[in-house]
Amino acid sequence: MGGTVGDQGGRPVRRSGRVARLLAQVRQAFGVYRGLPRSLRLVVAATPGRAAALLVINLVYSLSAPANAWASKFLVEALVTNQSTMALLVVVVFTLIHLVSNGAGYVQEVVVWGQIDRLRYYLHTRIMTQATAMCDLALFESPSFYNKLENARQGMPWTQRLFMQTIHMCSQFVIFLTFLGVLSLLHPLAAVLVLLSTAPTYIAKLRYGFGAWSVYRSQAPGVRRLDYYYQLLTTEPAAKEIRLFDLGGHFIAQYRRIFGGMLSEIETFRRRHGRVQVPLSAITSLCIGAVLCYAVWQAIQGAVGIGDVVLYFSAIFFLQGTASNMLQTAGTLYTAQLHVSNILEFLDLESPMQPVADGRELPAPWQEGLELRNVTFRYPGTEQPVLRQVSLRIRPGETVALVGHNGAGKTTLVKLLCRLYDPTEGRILLDGHDLREYDLRDVRRHTTVIFQDYARYHFTAGENIGLAAVNRRDDDEAIAAAAAQSGADEVIERLPRGYDTQLGREFEDGMELSIGEWQKVALARAFFREVQFQILDEPTAALDAQAEYDVYLRFRELTQGRTTLLISHRFSTVRMADRILVLGRGRLVEEGSHDTLMARGGLYADLYEKQAARYR
Repeated sequence: MGGTVGDQGGRPVRRSGRVARLLAQVRQAFGVYRGLPRSLRLVVAATPGRAAALLVINLVYSLSAPANAWASKFLVEALVTNQSTMALLVVVVFTLIHLVSNGAGYVQEVVVWGQIDRLRYYLHTRIMTQATAMCDLALFESPSFYNKLENARQGMPWTQRLFMQTIHMCSQFVIFLTFLGVLSLLHPLAAVLVLLSTAPTYIAKLRYGFGAWSVYRSQAPGVRRLDYYYQLLTTEPAAKEIRLFDLGGHFIAQYRRIFGGMLSEIETFRRRHGRVQVPLSAITSLCIGAVLCYAVWQAIQGAVGIGDVVLYFSAIFFLQGTASNMLQTAGTLYTAQLHVSNILEFLDLESPMQPVADGRELPAPWQEGLELRNVTFRYPGTEQPVLRQVSLRIRPGETVALVGHNGAGKTTLVKLLCRLYDPTEGRILLDGHDLREYDLRDVRRHTTVIFQDYARYHFTAGENIGLAAVNRRDDDEAIAAAAAQSGADEVIERLPRGYDTQLGREFEDGMELSIGEWQKVALARAFFREVQFQILDEPTAALDAQAEYDVYLRFRELTQGRTTLLISHRFSTVRMADRILVLGRGRLVEEGSHDTLMARGGLYADLYEKQAARYR
């Protein structure tokens, strides 16, 4: 008995649950549509003139269907009553309508292609600008950020579709109102029945749109992994190892496995939708058939004329087709808006590091220098600190070396000093004021860095150096002087076109450099920047012994008048510093001159002896 009660009580619960889910989907749909105006503004902002032109063209085009239907009515009546002049006049009208429709279609095609190109570059620019606006590196080290970026990239093709579907909806609405009025003349319920017959199709389209968007959105990590395999197999960085270790087949197999899983998920979803769509289409067809039978019966009874029957037939098919198109367009708009919302979501991202508006002006020259007070830092999403309670000071004009084992936190400290990150705990002071109080752009503008993973720009040699200060990138003398300081001048002089030689193999006529030659160019880029503070992170790591010795001879000249932080594993370079800081497991464990630290016999002395032993 309890089971029976449970069954009887269970059915309404299940039914009410389905109704609740349906209502939730409807509410969600309207919530998505609320974002449509902002998405349209995004498209219109790219090509305002073309957007307006397309709207006008579609509205003109929408008038052709009602005009054809009425012309058909008059043509039939003219033929039945043997009015040849009227028939010929209607044919002329048909011709003019066709001419206008074809012309509008051609103009629209030209305008659309121009809009597509401009919209693509506009969105690329917006996304690049947004990515550049991220002030710190936390987002660029987060998979979530790259998933959002990938979803935004996938959403770009939908922006054009969104706009075109919106103006298509406007033109369809004009047709819909016209034929709704015509069919109401036959019987008001006829128009209602045709409209109701399309509702199930819309609901199915709505559910399909959300489901498809959810599937594609969830597949962003897989898409990024597929892109990664593609880049590995089609670009130069890993080409040598892939061939040496015969990894091509393995990576292609992984690509196929991931793609196969994603494709299977999509096709399963599409089949499920197809099983629902077929019976819904049958319902629509039966409703249309009922209205057609009523129109024929009215003609047989003599209530309407033959021309009216033709008009009603046109109205039935156009109204049903237009209503169906409008609902399908609404579903497509829903799907498109979901995809475009990914772009808006990315454009709405805020950097965890917020620059101070109208921040304090950077002192020139520095009076007290840089100071770290109990600085602790852990990367976002991790619990283990990379730096722990680090306190140190770098005086104006001083050259300080930073040494320690790999993973001790040296490069992380550099990122903090450049304000690519802010400390998790503690403060970094410049002339007694927190670094966060200064204008962020000013802080970075007066800092130059050569990172150990320095960038290799596939531009000309001169551009590679001049990028350090783009406002002076045309100063050929200064570029040549910076190249001479780093030793890159000898490399560039051997190139076919000197400073105008394209570097790298990415583009035509490019010349590839060795790792050491690239590092000299990167050093020149650092020296080209006129700043108070320079950071050299492993500046001679890729240089041969002679090149390193040449830099050593010029080191005092290169650091003259600049506060310098030098990071290096080569102690021959470290000894050039005024003071040496030693990091061990994220803590500052030693500080002093080379002689002082050697006499102390601590971590520095141990590292120095181990390196020196290799040359004895």
